[in-house]
Amino acid sequence: IAFAAEPSSEAVARAKGAFAAFDQRDLPLADRLFTQTIEEWRRLDRGVAEITSLLVARAGVRTDNREFSAAKADLDEAIALMRPTGEKSNGLGAYREYPDAFVQRGLANEGLRDWRGALSDYDKAVSLWGGAGDGVNPYTLTYRARARAEAGDYEGALSDYRGASSIS
Repeated sequence: IAFAAEPSSEAVARAKGAFAAFDQRDLPLADRLFTQTIEEWRRLDRGVAEITSLLVARAGVRTDNREFSAAKADLDEAIALMRPTGEKSNGLGAYREYPDAFVQRGLANEGLRDWRGALSDYDKAVSLWGGAGDGVNPYTLTYRARARAEAGDYEGALSDYRGASSIS
């Protein structure tokens, strides 16, 4: 079995710096450091979990920086990488990062004013969480309600707002 190469201490420091820059809201620095880290992790053939985590983090930076197309591209790639392992045979998410990536892509789609794309992503995330109840992230229901309203589905929007308010 081949093992991925370990990143250098400088590369690890750069990765940590990317997250710190994001936390400190230095979005240009965070984007640059995440990009360098992603390139290095790919060169080292690091695992899917690490690379998708970095892609999703960079997408968050790019969404916050209103670079919605670039954020969506990162999330498209992350979702594609997770797709083989992200969903159980019963349709539920195998791990939380998978539905979370759909939520993040929904937000990027909203930024692009692609309400139907956003709605599709929110629907997928909700279904991965089981469709209803306490397992569903209530914020996602409010995001989906907004997308439904923008798409003209006011009854669906109202239903989602009610559903979100009932989750503890």
